[in-house]
Amino acid sequence: MQTFCHLIDGELVAGRHDFEVVNPSIGAPFARCPDATREEVDAAMAAAALRARADVPAPRRRTRGARAAGEARGRPINNPPQFERVQELVDDARRAGGTVEVGGGPLSRPGYFYPPTLVTGVGEGVRLVDEEQFGTALPVISYADVEDAIAQANRSHYGLGGSVWTADVRRGEDIAQRLECGTAWVNQHIDTGAFAPFGGMKWSGIGRENGRWGIEEFCELQVVSTRLA
Repeated sequence: MQTFCHLIDGELVAGRHDFEVVNPSIGAPFARCPDATREEVDAAMAAAALRARADVPAPRRRTRGARAAGEARGRPINNPPQFERVQELVDDARRAGGTVEVGGGPLSRPGYFYPPTLVTGVGEGVRLVDEEQFGTALPVISYADVEDAIAQANRSHYGLGGSVWTADVRRGEDIAQRLECGTAWVNQHIDTGAFAPFGGMKWSGIGRENGRWGIEEFCELQVVSTRLA
């Protein structure tokens, strides 16, 4: 299962939200199902968004107590095949004309460490955009019309979750309701709870877990029909 996008509205730049919180998972190996696999940014603020992303720290070896001390900077990718897949997707994006803005190659050190990587100049038809990467590589796609961004997001085969980032919360909620995904967040991402149903659409699965809906998935429905006369 897979999420498909962050959609960053142009009004964010004038709002109260910091770019640093747009995708807090960029430094992690994107190994959680709801992590974003693409980011769609209003063309008017694309350059500013990339500048804000450029200072994302590279993952480094963790030491005991690093998390408690606030020094942890990400984790290695889980296994060799997945490590190679992330490299392959980034290399394929380069061959398709994409530009690697940040990262773009494994760290020269032991372990499966691949730095946070941002790729621009790619779109539909490029594997990094169309497929799930489960690694620290994110295509950043600019758009001129939010309607086009919504349509492109919804053309994905996947639909576990998506998020909209904007200073206009009501506008964000309207856009979120049009995204074809199981969970759509506004100005946050991967905020889930035990009582909220969680699941995907399209290739991201059927059914829901958590809450009453999740319990009902494990129940058998019986109908008793009685003729009274």
